[in-house]
Amino acid sequence: NASGSVLVAAFGQLDLSGWGTLPGVLAVWSVFRRDLQPEKPPETTIEHSSCLMCVACHPEQPSLVAAGSFNGEVLLFDLASKDQPLRYSSQINDYFHREPVAQLRWVYDPNALDYLLSSVSSDGKVLFWSVSHRLEYPVRGTLLVMRKPVTSDGNAKGSAVTTRHNGAVHGGTALAFVGGSAKATVQDPLVVASEAGALMGCPAPARDSGPPPANWEGNAQQVLSYVRGRDRPSVQAHVDQWARS
Repeated sequence: NASGSVLVAAFGQLDLSGWGTLPGVLAVWSVFRRDLQPEKPPETTIEHSSCLMCVACHPEQPSLVAAGSFNGEVLLFDLASKDQPLRYSSQINDYFHREPVAQLRWVYDPNALDYLLSSVSSDGKVLFWSVSHRLEYPVRGTLLVMRKPVTSDGNAKGSAVTTRHNGAVHGGTALAFVGGSAKATVQDPLVVASEAGALMGCPAPARDSGPPPANWEGNAQQVLSYVRGRDRPSVQAHVDQWARS
């Protein structure tokens, strides 16, 4: 964790298929305990209804630990809360993850002055979550689709990640932010590894500087600002129509 005093591991099963019904466990060891021995069970275990596939400790808050489940949930645990350690959990639907979460990574958002939680899944989505929003919905996201395929000799004609596509979606297995500073930020380019063995590059999205719709709440305006300028009117019209129905 952030203080270096706790070791956290997520336990699941990687060879499952279909809907996961096997439980998972988050295990916690206090590193500086005098009686710490490898053969002894962990100091704390937190069970979950689905296998846990990955774990990521908050870079500044030692008690916060995020985990991703086989069924696609993004979970946030507070180790300081012994009675109810599960603080927040995402939903499972078409706009969130529906397949195993392969990796989680905390990344700093200079605009919000806080960390976002990024997740990649075998369903081909990279999503960004805000703890302040209780993981109720992703504040950003994209699909993993190659604009230009890799040639047969292994040379890429050019590749990128886009949300408008006609090709197949690639399942993701890992992600990393490539920046020049020690602290990764959402403004850094993103590199994602796919199940097929490809590396996919995604430049940081440019936020739209146009005036936000007056009848939208602040959180919704922030999400809309990440939509490309040419797509923004149609997205705004679709949401306005849905809200009035």
